[in-house]
Amino acid sequence: MEQQKRLTPYMKQYEDFTLGNIRWLPYVIFFNRPSYASSVLNTDSAGFRVSHGPVGPYSLQDAPPAGEVSVLLGGSTAFGLGASGDEHTLPSLLSQGPDGVS
Repeated sequence: MEQQKRLTPYMKQYEDFTLGNIRWLPYVIFFNRPSYASSVLNTDSAGFRVSHGPVGPYSLQDAPPAGEVSVLLGGSTAFGLGASGDEHTLPSLLSQGPDGVS
């Protein structure tokens, strides 16, 4: 455990996130904590993880970009479990591409 803390100190934020208020919802089973904020992991008021595009952070619920958007839904990988920050998740990295949100 000490080696994990030394190599990936940001994982403590994921532990805090998962030990908190889990919302049990019909058809979805559970959903992420809403309005969670830390230096590693942030969610909007609906529980969607904040993504970073070329111009800055976006959220599906609270700060959607103008125009058409793409949404990546899924479990741990789509959420970015284990990423060292919101800007390092798959949705954030994909938004940096040629057709990304600007």
